[in-house]
Amino acid sequence: MEKQNIQNTANKLFNRNDLVQNFINEIKVSSIDQIKLELDKLNYLALNYDPYQGVDFASDEEKNILNNYKLMDYLDNPFDFTNILLQFIDLAQEEQSKRLQ
Repeated sequence: MEKQNIQNTANKLFNRNDLVQNFINEIKVSSIDQIKLELDKLNYLALNYDPYQGVDFASDEEKNILNNYKLMDYLDNPFDFTNILLQFIDLAQEEQSKRLQ
């Protein structure tokens, strides 16, 4: 049982790293307008969605954003979810700043 939990945790960490790397790859090829739109969506989610409430309490807009960024798989752990969401926001802001310089 414990070995299965360790394997599940390792798989989730691997998937999480892939998710973040895919986001980085997508942001790098996005236009500045698209990055701004992505930031607006991510900030909306960060301000309006409470991961402790669960998806049942999410609005349709929040569910769409969660699905768009493949974050539904991380709702079982609010800490992981929040960490990934903040990484996405940080990465998008960094890319936007680079492009505006």
